[in-house]
Amino acid sequence: MDKKVNRGQLRTLRSIFDDYCRVLAPLLSGYLRVAATAEVISVEEMLYSEFVGDLSNPCLLSVVELEPLKGLALVELSSNIGNTAIDRLLGGSGTDDGGAGGFSEIEKNLLKRIVIQMLRPLPEVWSGVATISPRHLRIETNARLAQIAQPSDNVVLAATSIKVGMSEGLLNFCMPVAVMEPVLCSPGISDCDETEDENVDVTAVIGRAFIAESDFAKLAVGDVIPLNAHADSDLEIFVGSLKKFYGKPGVSRGKNAVRIAAVSEKE
Repeated sequence: MDKKVNRGQLRTLRSIFDDYCRVLAPLLSGYLRVAATAEVISVEEMLYSEFVGDLSNPCLLSVVELEPLKGLALVELSSNIGNTAIDRLLGGSGTDDGGAGGFSEIEKNLLKRIVIQMLRPLPEVWSGVATISPRHLRIETNARLAQIAQPSDNVVLAATSIKVGMSEGLLNFCMPVAVMEPVLCSPGISDCDETEDENVDVTAVIGRAFIAESDFAKLAVGDVIPLNAHADSDLEIFVGSLKKFYGKPGVSRGKNAVRIAAVSEKE
């Protein structure tokens, strides 16, 4: 998958949803009159097909419009949390007595009210980055009927863990990168041109030796192979395939290490 969201942008999104969870928990507690907690698990980029592939059947999805952004997003709520919230709204103790066959139209109407409450904190927590007005459109229990992107499209998934009464589950926000692009490139979130840090191989060479194949075949434990470098010679240090430095061997924090002694004038 070709990554389109850099680490700085993901960190900013993580901070936004951390703030969201801090507001959501007391909001749910007051609305449902039961103890509630919320915590961000992760904010990551993935393919839309990966998100859909992890959904249960039936599932509980809210199709959401993020005005003024062009396009749709999905809010996924664990079914057991939905059932618990419905029970609380109907005056129950907050038990998860829902069956495996999905939700009735009456229950979907109650879930709509719950989702609208869950969306209320979003404009405030996004205000430092962009003006967003989320609007719930409909409840779907079949992911195929809630398709908001192509399978190969990149999305940002903000996964949060929530607890309502004795029920624990997930509240996930799936946002297509194409929809979020104007926000991702805004000054308040990150430099749109920021690139990802990549790991490179660094190799320190203590010396080289050339031996005949016949001698190689006879090598055994305890044999000594003389190298072409003197004992006090600097090590050659390669970054990838390029010789960039010379260094001295040593130990740092209990591990073998190399101290840079000079820069190679010739790569």
